[in-house]
Amino acid sequence: MSNANEGCDMTLPITFRNTSAYILCLLILAGFSGGYAQDLRSVETRADYVLITSADYRAQAERLASFRETNDGFASMVVVLDSIFAQFTTTPSADSSMKEFIAYALDFWQDPKPQYFVLLGNVNAVPTHVEPEYPWPPGISHRDSICIDHWFVEGESGISGSAVARAVLGRLPAWDSTSLAVMVDKVITYENLEPEAWWGRSVGLVDSADHHAFEADMEALQGGLAAIWTDTLTVHMDPSSPMYQGPASFLDIVNEGVAMLVYHGHANAYTLSAARYFTTWSVDALRNGDRLPVCVLGGCGLSFDPRDTISIPVHLLEQPGAGAIACVASSGLTFESSVHEVFKQLFRLLAVNTEYTAGQAFRAAKNARPDAILRRLGFLGDPAIHIKRPAGTAPVIASEGLPRSISLDQNYPNPFNPTTTIPYSLISRSHATLIVYNTLGQQVAILENGEREAGYHAVRFDASGLSSGMYFYRLHVRALDGSGLGITGDGSREFVQVRKLMVLR
Repeated sequence: MSNANEGCDMTLPITFRNTSAYILCLLILAGFSGGYAQDLRSVETRADYVLITSADYRAQAERLASFRETNDGFASMVVVLDSIFAQFTTTPSADSSMKEFIAYALDFWQDPKPQYFVLLGNVNAVPTHVEPEYPWPPGISHRDSICIDHWFVEGESGISGSAVARAVLGRLPAWDSTSLAVMVDKVITYENLEPEAWWGRSVGLVDSADHHAFEADMEALQGGLAAIWTDTLTVHMDPSSPMYQGPASFLDIVNEGVAMLVYHGHANAYTLSAARYFTTWSVDALRNGDRLPVCVLGGCGLSFDPRDTISIPVHLLEQPGAGAIACVASSGLTFESSVHEVFKQLFRLLAVNTEYTAGQAFRAAKNARPDAILRRLGFLGDPAIHIKRPAGTAPVIASEGLPRSISLDQNYPNPFNPTTTIPYSLISRSHATLIVYNTLGQQVAILENGEREAGYHAVRFDASGLSSGMYFYRLHVRALDGSGLGITGDGSREFVQVRKLMVLR
């Protein structure tokens, strides 16, 4: 693709191991392996944090489960794949059995339902869902298949290919037990770190391709990043730019410690930018120790690899004593415009809710824009981590001049039970009214009704007294006298928008 706002043109043919094929009757006969029998269909089961892995990785899974129980108070549960395959057998594929199990847990286990599902192992050990690549125009070559972990937690309702995630899902993409041990060690160490200066630092790295369109997008992201990480730096790849840093200097910046690393540009599994500015082999030169960033990576085809050459995200996570703690990346073709909107929403959500884990914010950001192409964005790492930020950071409820446009965003989580958050933004001081209605048009709650300052706002809605079903929330904003150009920046004096939300009991 030649347009940075339409797609990425750096692709490599990738062959994935066929992990979906297995002999179902043998698994049924084998029952539960290793003496680790589990009744996964018991409606008495309750767990906040569910780890799915092979029997070979069970010891590392139990380490992480125990840590989350102690550190976060989660009710944690390790589920071995053979137990899933033996008890969820209505479909003849491994990925479908896993999806059936996850849906059953979310529908029938005791409240509160699982918040997190974590896959421990790469696709050689824990299946993913494989689909044909996004259709390319006739005559244009494309990958045969892509891996989509998001499929496991998609809701059954909604338009195919754009269903929202019902729970947080992440994967520790280790190819062997040694790499998995490194990843688990990193999680435990990261969560126990004492505050340091690098917690307040973020870096944006941008490709210079496509007439500097990526640089413009990164500039738009910097307000959201700076709302949390006040020491925010942008690095350009173009040597003529005043913000240019060479590859060696960029590695030095990362080695000093970065809490959040964001990339906008072209990519494949092994290279950021056609200029080969940062590659899989660059990871070997990192010396950042425990100063591990969360990497939010735009670009195509970064998530998975065939293991003959390791992908950038996997190598960042498996690198001992360096690398990254987590990566957001796509498994196939992406569109810059869609990914950019998800990144903006991600940073906005992290700014208004300081308690959000990385996985919660990632899920909510994708659910706010359910786009078929965004299903391939995955979270690699433990989604329950809390991204490092300066100590004592307060929620950004109103910040003068931060939003570039007025908006009413999708509530998160959605569907929900019983509480959700409704975000909206104002570019000038205005009178805001936010009301929830049922499908008959009857008012059921007034959430906002008064003057509000410019900035990002987040309103909590408790639907405990409402029955299951669809509702609507309506934001009406009226400009106040003396508010300059008005509420939309073009002279308009009023703004009205309506969105849907879903209560599920």
